[in-house]
Amino acid sequence: MKVDLIVNTITAWDEAPRARHQFAAAAAKKFRVAFVTRNKTGLPGIRTYEGGPNTLVVEPTYPVDYRFRYRLPGVNETYQTWLYSRLKKMFPEATAVNFDCTATRLRRYFPTIYYCNDEFAGNSKYKSALVDRYLARTESIMAGEALFCVATSHFLKEKLKKYNTNIYEIPLGVSLDGITSVGIQPGSSKDKIVVGLMGVINERQYSPEAVNILLGHDRFKVVIIGPVTREYLNKLRGVDPSAVKGMLKGKALYDELAQLDVGLALYNLDFVNPGGTPNKVWQYMAVGKPTVISALPNLKYMKFPDHTVYVTQGNHDLIEMIEKAYAESTPELVKERIDFAYQNTWDHRFEQFLEAYQRHTGKGATL
Repeated sequence: MKVDLIVNTITAWDEAPRARHQFAAAAAKKFRVAFVTRNKTGLPGIRTYEGGPNTLVVEPTYPVDYRFRYRLPGVNETYQTWLYSRLKKMFPEATAVNFDCTATRLRRYFPTIYYCNDEFAGNSKYKSALVDRYLARTESIMAGEALFCVATSHFLKEKLKKYNTNIYEIPLGVSLDGITSVGIQPGSSKDKIVVGLMGVINERQYSPEAVNILLGHDRFKVVIIGPVTREYLNKLRGVDPSAVKGMLKGKALYDELAQLDVGLALYNLDFVNPGGTPNKVWQYMAVGKPTVISALPNLKYMKFPDHTVYVTQGNHDLIEMIEKAYAESTPELVKERIDFAYQNTWDHRFEQFLEAYQRHTGKGATL
């Protein structure tokens, strides 16, 4: 079976789209892609199915739950040897783009690029110094042996260049698949400002206290988009069940975002990932919306057009920032945001990736 790129992950295929899904979708417009998911629990085996145009989903099963498996030295390496040797027989000519910081065995079977969009060590819900040391060690080995590394933030680039001098900073982007409309510019006399919180939502990632401030204010209507834990919802006071939209993709997602006045990215800064950057800003921007965002460390390295991103320093200025973002928005700014988003799509990011690949291999358009 001819496959050009293996996108290796510890992520399910059918969850809310993340960087690995979006990279794979952009790559599949030019190449045949195999997206390797996290393993399901069961007897060793591999299931494959078509996940979309030019995309084969590879879903392994293995006796150890993936949440333990990739954190367990020895067990993880045994799993990798089993899986990657099988993949080599299935896709002998492929190149691997790796999103798993522990995949030290992958380089033995495929030319490998490490694509790092997260800080893994120290960011687990359950703290373990032993696990953190294992993740840091495997990442240093795997990054050091890669053809080159891609980092999605300044922090990650500075960390990885200690292991590999062939490193490129390629920010996250936006997928425009399914977008058909943009929001109507609101009038200043509108009774309520419609604000939306989007993401994989739980208390560790996002601040329920900030959302409760908005829920308790007559000026705002709060919409929640994405998978949300029951524990998080139980901490919200007075949320309208009809405003909890669940996971949306493609056209359904962008149609919902178009109804917002202001997008929100209200992170819990007590647990913020130091390598994280706000991918959702691009999605809000793609339908012309301004974003109010918590003061993430990496924001100081990111450049956006004026009146696009409004940074809140905490709950004390949250309402002020939302009112400011809403009041300052104009039809001209809506267009400027959309134009900027279209210059920063995942298709553009994949072209940057191909340019880096060509520099190191002399190949490129043919992989």
